[in-house]
Amino acid sequence: MRELLAAFVACVVCSATAHAEVIVIASPTPHEWTAARTVSGDGKVVGGSTSSGESFRWTRETGWQSIFSENWFGEGVTVGSPDGSIFWGDETGRPFRWTEAEGVTLLSNPGEPPPMEGAGFSRPTGASADGRIVVGNWWLWQEGVGFFGFGDLRGMGSIDAVGISRDGRVAAGSSARCCGFPNEAWIWTPEDGIRRLGRVPGSVGSTNVRAISGDGRTIVGDFDLPDSGHATPFRWTEQEGFIPLSDPRGTLYRGWGYVTAVSADGRFIVGYGNTYNSSGDGWIWTAESGIRLLRDLLPELGHLNSIGLVAPFWELIWPESVSDDGRVIVGRATPELGFQEAFVLILPALAGACYDGLDNDADGLIDFPADPGCKNWSSSQETPACQDGTDDDADGAIDFDGGAAANHGVAFGPADPDCHNPYQTTEGTLPACGLGAEVPLVLAPLLLLATRRSRRHN
Repeated sequence: MRELLAAFVACVVCSATAHAEVIVIASPTPHEWTAARTVSGDGKVVGGSTSSGESFRWTRETGWQSIFSENWFGEGVTVGSPDGSIFWGDETGRPFRWTEAEGVTLLSNPGEPPPMEGAGFSRPTGASADGRIVVGNWWLWQEGVGFFGFGDLRGMGSIDAVGISRDGRVAAGSSARCCGFPNEAWIWTPEDGIRRLGRVPGSVGSTNVRAISGDGRTIVGDFDLPDSGHATPFRWTEQEGFIPLSDPRGTLYRGWGYVTAVSADGRFIVGYGNTYNSSGDGWIWTAESGIRLLRDLLPELGHLNSIGLVAPFWELIWPESVSDDGRVIVGRATPELGFQEAFVLILPALAGACYDGLDNDADGLIDFPADPGCKNWSSSQETPACQDGTDDDADGAIDFDGGAAANHGVAFGPADPDCHNPYQTTEGTLPACGLGAEVPLVLAPLLLLATRRSRRHN
């Protein structure tokens, strides 16, 4: 009985497949644009704002929850805690905090009233996981202490802090020495204050930091290329220094791209950039695969061809935040016709031969969609058994098409009847795995067992 139940559960698990999702978060108010600004570490809680100044919290279970509707001139929610229980944002130049229990509270110095409207504190850009430390443009706020600057700037001019680690021990940003000088990267710790990192070697202009990972070990941003002056994305770690993000497919037009967010451990970086047909196409980067367009990972978003748009879901895509595991990306997008809208993209696990940046089958083609052996980017093989030009099961029949796809259109022999599609990973008969023939095998013994127990009780 136990073995039969185990087989039944295994088949149910085998038949369940992970699918990518595209979710649009629309405002309850008609004709109003929305933008998702932040997502929790587990990807379940989203925070954002609307064109009318309303801030919202969204989950799949609860849907839209308005958390602040009086923000007509600020940016609304801009930062969230890793567990999604706290949001921070800007209300007319005054930073605020929101929790379910307390609602909206304006940040202030102890014993003093909140800053006046238009005080110029700028939007919050980061916060520690416990919510006790919050950073914005030039300021840092600490619970029980209040607002203060980042210490001695040592000759640096305007300062722009873009985030802080989850433990509140490392902040990062960029700043210019003075008027007209290019920006330089910096990091800050309570012990050492600000430490200059300088500019990306070879840059002719500014090095702009855009985000810092939750562990405080990776900062990301963009710098000006020497040949064009266009911005191109980079990452920085203490061990490796500045490294431009790899783009093995030449996805970005002349390297032109901007970073917007990085995962907690620095493994996943998202941003947007210029492609050959769009001025704002979202992408995700990993060390294994380099930069990949979100359109390539999610065909539902619509694709671009050499002459322009082909039935796109969105024309422009700007990611704003990414979950810890890189599977959930939130941001804002613009349809070809219509208002800007907040989105949630949910990707299956970023793994497999069709998303590793390698030419696994040595055919000169890499990953989905370039390699025809890849049904989609989550496929486990670049050359599945029913498309590899080999009679794998020695039955005298080859592949779904006689091997033509693997031999420049010329078949080696008859097609294998056990190959029901070109992406099948075995030429042999597929094992039954679903809720069909195996159901009676499991339910019959269960029914017999239940009958015996009923008789005993009677």
